[in-house]
Amino acid sequence: MLDKILKKISKHFILIEKENEEFKFLQLNGMNFTNSSYYAEGLGNIGIMRVVDDKGMMKMSSLIINPFEIDGPMLSYDHIMMMENNILFLEPINTTVNNSFDCSGIKKVADKYDEIIENNPQKHHWYDNLRMEGTIFKKSAKTELIEEMIDEYYNVYLKSLLKSDKCDINLKKEKAAAYSNGLIENGGPATDPFIQAHGKEKTKEFFEQLLFGV
Repeated sequence: MLDKILKKISKHFILIEKENEEFKFLQLNGMNFTNSSYYAEGLGNIGIMRVVDDKGMMKMSSLIINPFEIDGPMLSYDHIMMMENNILFLEPINTTVNNSFDCSGIKKVADKYDEIIENNPQKHHWYDNLRMEGTIFKKSAKTELIEEMIDEYYNVYLKSLLKSDKCDINLKKEKAAAYSNGLIENGGPATDPFIQAHGKEKTKEFFEQLLFGV
């Protein structure tokens, strides 16, 4: 699914892969990470993580679109496949400067699948108030239906991005950095294990250079 999403993005923006020797491969608690990053011309940073456990029983794909040239929200995608279950997180984070992004499209997709695919409620976190309408948390064995929803979601998200205002790159990066720096200072489910294993400074470098690109 990750490759399909990248293909959708590349239809609208030229993707330039960034150099990434230091963080290309990481290991953490029996998990093997393969990381890459692109700059999408006219859009912003695309951060990617592919994770497989040592036994091959769990796979995770993560993709973070962090718009800097367009006033759209950062979109964080995490898709975990464990045994027969799909666990999906689609989180639009409000990093906008002028609020020109129209959330109604992604909200319609979320509403459409609300009763069709089982929801997966999450614990409260410090950044809950930054999530925008159209946030999705799902857990299901219905892989085809999950992928159908993801496909629709990205079609609408990209369409809304293209209609959003252009913005000042530096201002947008400041807004986006407030979120990624907040993860370092306040923690998060995926951030905490990285900090424990590599420390705050190295985790911050990984976030700034690759995953969030701020």
